[in-house]
Amino acid sequence: MNSGKKAAPRTIGLKLVSIAMAVLLWLYVVNQGKLTARGNVAETELEYRHLAEGLSVEGPDTVSVKLWGVFQETGDIIAWVDLSGLTEGTYQLPVNVKPVKGAMFTSVKPNKVEVMLEKTKEYMFPVKCEISRNPSEGYELLDIVTTPDRCTITGERSAVERVAAVVCPVDLGDIRDTSSFTAKLLARDANGSLISENIKIIPDTAVVYAAVVPEKEFKKVPVIPATRGDPEEGYSLVQVSVYPETVSILGNSIRLASVEQLSTEEIDITAKKYPFSLEVNVVQPEGLKVYPSRVVVDVDIRQTSENEVEQ
Repeated sequence: MNSGKKAAPRTIGLKLVSIAMAVLLWLYVVNQGKLTARGNVAETELEYRHLAEGLSVEGPDTVSVKLWGVFQETGDIIAWVDLSGLTEGTYQLPVNVKPVKGAMFTSVKPNKVEVMLEKTKEYMFPVKCEISRNPSEGYELLDIVTTPDRCTITGERSAVERVAAVVCPVDLGDIRDTSSFTAKLLARDANGSLISENIKIIPDTAVVYAAVVPEKEFKKVPVIPATRGDPEEGYSLVQVSVYPETVSILGNSIRLASVEQLSTEEIDITAKKYPFSLEVNVVQPEGLKVYPSRVVVDVDIRQTSENEVEQ
């Protein structure tokens, strides 16, 4: 009996020590790295898994997940709906939640969601170049093409039907010659806003070929016929006329400023005694383009009268 009475205080003391250590351990755990020992509600993105090819899904984007226990508040909470084997139609499906480490109990609200599966919509769109920056001063865009020049948009019907254009952003600010580069294709609605969710662009990139050249100007100048030789004795050159009388030249403005007129290739009138016409080239200055590059020259040669001979 005496030995039993003496053991009681020691047993109570051990229990108190155990409780104190448990409380200290609990406080340590609770205060480690944003841990919580209460219920916690998190708005969680809802995933849709195993969607069959050729179908799109419409349903809630998020659900509320409540956890009880000791867990990391920043830990991953994953909620999903399994769409395995489902075809086009409307379904009431359960929401699954991945177990969270440290949580003693987990609940999700709603625990079932309504989802609608429908066949994806598909449209063909031309690819348009959207120039974000023009060529630098003194340069101009000569031509620009994309490969491919068309693409396909697939996805949810409501999203695809909002697409008004598919554009290819192009920055020409640093291009000085013919260049090629790959650019990401973007879908825009009628207001020019970007559409990126619930659609897929196939292909999603295009190769852009851009030709940037020094800026050119036009200028009109007269054409002067050039001849060599003399008509046959007793005949004289009366007149040489050109049609058209002026031509356009295209080129750099500095080069154009130095050109006031152009000449034809030399026309040989040696020993000629009759009028004639012919088409000849206009002499083209280096670095400039001439339009038209050929002109018609009328050469009027007549017999010299006796009075003119006597004079």
